[in-house]
Amino acid sequence: GMHLALMNKSELYRQATAAGVRTPGMWHVRNHEDLVALDGQVAFPCILKPSLGHVAKELVGVGTVRVESDDHLFTHARALLD
Repeated sequence: GMHLALMNKSELYRQATAAGVRTPGMWHVRNHEDLVALDGQVAFPCILKPSLGHVAKELVGVGTVRVESDDHLFTHARALLD
């Protein structure tokens, strides 16, 4: 059970934070409203990683990608959300 929990990034980061270990910024974006709420919060460069990157790449043409700006982030994220 613990191995599975630690494979889940949200759970891993939650436990690390509770133990006083720094973690990278991470946001779960489920819809366009979540995306808009991130405006100005993200440090660049960063990585946009869909939950199922291999499926997203096949269906949308956007998988895991390094993004350099808000515009770049919003362009790729909107494609995934649409």
